Amino acid sequence: MADIEIRLERLEQLYDLLDPAPFRDKALDRAAEAYLLECAEDAPGDEPLRLRVCVPPALVAREAEVAGAVHAHFEWLWARADKRRAARARMHRFAMLLGVVVLLAALGLRGLFAEGGGIAEVLREGLLILGWVALWRPVEWVLFDTWEHRQRRSALKRLATAEVRLVDG
Repeated sequence: MADIEIRLERLEQLYDLLDPAPFRDKALDRAAEAYLLECAEDAPGDEPLRLRVCVPPALVAREAEVAGAVHAHFEWLWARADKRRAARARMHRFAMLLGVVVLLAALGLRGLFAEGGGIAEVLREGLLILGWVALWRPVEWVLFDTWEHRQRRSALKRLATAEVRLVDG
């Protein structure tokens, strides 16, 4: 189990003070969220996380409230990220299809300029470059961006199910 430790003088440091929701459903402070997410992404593998919140002794009894707020916040973020993933997947499929169509059209048009030199050669090479550039971004999305988003969603899910302990600190 990977430990993430955070120290607080008062619980209000953990919450977004502009959020009017009841305590249990409060959104976390953006700085706290960013810190926890960065730590979760740095934690090795897919092992479970344990969040140790060091607080003054009088606040240790509020562990269930804090755990509920942390879990609800990161579950909500994970659900939003998963919804965006599905929308991006549809867009990526369309972009890949469009890129392949542009590539095939460019390769087909190159045949029109098979004869001749000078300008015809420039047009043939330009069409070839256009065809491959049309695939550049869709391939980048599929091969690289998808991996990064998968890691982020994994970290969010691990935080949504992390063991939360308030300890005297």
